[in-house]
Amino acid sequence: MELEQNYMIYKTGDFQEKWNAYISLLYKPLIENDACMLYDLFLSLDQTSITLEKLLLLYGSYANRFDASKKKLENYELIKTYYDPISRKNIIEVYPPLNAESFLNHDTFSRLFLNQCGSSHFDFVKLHFNDEVDKTNYVDISEKMDLSCLESWTQEKEETYLNLKPEEGKLKYDFDFETFLKGADRIFPMRYRTKENLSRIASLASIHGIDAVDMRKYVQRSINPNTHVFDFEKLKKQVYANQKIIKPTDDPYKMSPVKFLQNKQKGAPVANADRKVIEKLIKNYSFSNEVMNVLIEYCLNQTQQKFSKAYVEKVAASWIRLQVDSKEKALEVCRQENQVKKPAPKLPDWYQNTEQSVPDDDLVQQALSLQRQLGKEKNDEI
Repeated sequence: MELEQNYMIYKTGDFQEKWNAYISLLYKPLIENDACMLYDLFLSLDQTSITLEKLLLLYGSYANRFDASKKKLENYELIKTYYDPISRKNIIEVYPPLNAESFLNHDTFSRLFLNQCGSSHFDFVKLHFNDEVDKTNYVDISEKMDLSCLESWTQEKEETYLNLKPEEGKLKYDFDFETFLKGADRIFPMRYRTKENLSRIASLASIHGIDAVDMRKYVQRSINPNTHVFDFEKLKKQVYANQKIIKPTDDPYKMSPVKFLQNKQKGAPVANADRKVIEKLIKNYSFSNEVMNVLIEYCLNQTQQKFSKAYVEKVAASWIRLQVDSKEKALEVCRQENQVKKPAPKLPDWYQNTEQSVPDDDLVQQALSLQRQLGKEKNDEI
């Protein structure tokens, strides 16, 4: 290993907020401390050109130890190394770790983790990263904020407030807020129009294909007239119950993901579990509707029309690492994947030729004569 070799290091992909926890609790038992330290060093050297000699100095170890740790990071797809034999330069791409759910569903990583740590620790880590706590039989006894002081809130005050808000606070959704809020002062008063509420409403509408008129109806039904509390879970139930079929447009990928999947199912209702998978991926990976729809179509085609949660999330995680952030990139990835598969062997032309020619009379007589002669010789032997 030549110490004068040059390395260009840069990170790629979306590093989620909990990436450090994923490395410490999921990857570290498998790649060990040295590889984790090298991974941190690579992240610190993002967009840096550096010699191997300088890398070893920063890493604080020998070349063989560095090489062993680098190979572990490559094995677990945390880095990729590219080498140009002409310029003798290296490029190291540093990738984010898989999130807990993708890691524990990974065909190889999860088995290695279970083998290394045991079932007890596997369950501990699974529960530690579980965002969906089972609240069955629990009653929400949290104190609700008294919003009666905003009963006198007017449209004039709302306009003043919106003008004073920082620009980043304004919502950017492909949802018809004008129709949704028009004349809705009594249906959906100003005090409920927080950024969080409006964001969640618009997101639900976009994913499930709910128009502004229906959404206003559902929102009205989700406000308790006695407690004046906006119940978002009740709103989700009504949205999930909406099975209205929407016909595809000229570009079906522009449809809402749930309606896109419903059309793939010939109009059959989309299961709530499938809706939750779609919601989770769009939330965690910030997929656009178009990318999500290409992902749905690809997964259905690859699994004989099954929508397996584990498989869909596995493909989604790989698309994040490939930086798929548009419909065009998603379709290109699908095209490349299909090209990799070996085509069925082509049969020769003669195999397809089923035409039969009529035998010549002389040839038939010769065959019959030969057949009689062979039969006579067989009888003589007996």
